[in-house]
Amino acid sequence: MTHPSYLSKIEALWHSTAGVMSYHRADDSGKEWSHATKLLPLLLELERQIKSYGGERPDGSKYLIGKTDRIEWEAGQ
Repeated sequence: MTHPSYLSKIEALWHSTAGVMSYHRADDSGKEWSHATKLLPLLLELERQIKSYGGERPDGSKYLIGKTDRIEWEAGQ
């Protein structure tokens, strides 16, 4: 079992990264979208780590991230 503080740190990093991606995607001109795209590998790896340590899938509903910007989790997560 993972130490809870480690998992909470990974989850906080995921939310921080999703927030930065969302900020760049909110730019209607599209000039900032490449910055969001460059952060996608980090977001995906953080989500993989959360999953591997038994955490719950982060709620991405408040961020401008798409379905394809998430890893696949089993049904019900």
